[in-house]
Amino acid sequence: MENFHTQSGGLILGAIRMTSPLAQIVIREDSLIINHSLFFKLVFTSEDIIDIIPNYDFFEKGVVIKHNKSKYNSKIIFRTFKPDKLIEEIKKTGFF
Repeated sequence: MENFHTQSGGLILGAIRMTSPLAQIVIREDSLIINHSLFFKLVFTSEDIIDIIPNYDFFEKGVVIKHNKSKYNSKIIFRTFKPDKLIEEIKKTGFF
């Protein structure tokens, strides 16, 4: 049985801000995918991820995805009201 977690939320991609629930994060043991309902899909493997950290800034509260994919914006924050809970769920999948 594959471990995975899916959650809707908002997204900050560089200077672009997308409100909740227009973005979705899907975490599996071998991938982390961020979808925007209309525009794009960001796909990461565990080798692409440098760190996943909580951010508690009021206007950018969520989970910061630090990565090494040069074709993606360096600032990616998946917005959620409970960053620690999302990081806990990511760890449960075995991805990070």
